[in-house]
Amino acid sequence: MRPNKLRNRRYRTARITRQKRALFERLFKQVFHTLPAAARDLLKTIPVAVDDYPTTVIQTEMKVDSDELFGLYTGTPPVERSIEHVGSLGDVIHIYRMALLLDATTRTGRIDQDRLRKQIRITLLHELGHYHGFDEDELDRLGY
Repeated sequence: MRPNKLRNRRYRTARITRQKRALFERLFKQVFHTLPAAARDLLKTIPVAVDDYPTTVIQTEMKVDSDELFGLYTGTPPVERSIEHVGSLGDVIHIYRMALLLDATTRTGRIDQDRLRKQIRITLLHELGHYHGFDEDELDRLGY
């Protein structure tokens, strides 16, 4: 078993404490208020779902472990929509709390709040990029 798989197995069984959940919510709100006005306005029209983990279906489809995925945009970017998309499921941005918390946890077990804020911001902007039709390579070039 690869170390990554072992880490993931431990991670997947980890429980989030009330304090960590409250910290994440507080930092998420702080980040939201520091985003550019255009991004904030757009996020008011696209539902943002904050989940602890991605579903196993999403992990399987994307071929990722639960600690590797910080966010996911589901929907059809407006630039790709046509009359055929009428009645399809709407846009949603999913944010995965535990992966972000794990990424921001230091070796001593402390959560680096600056790192968490930065990664929440990058993740939100990254998923908004997908909403606008950007692919992974384009977002990487833009730093998201």
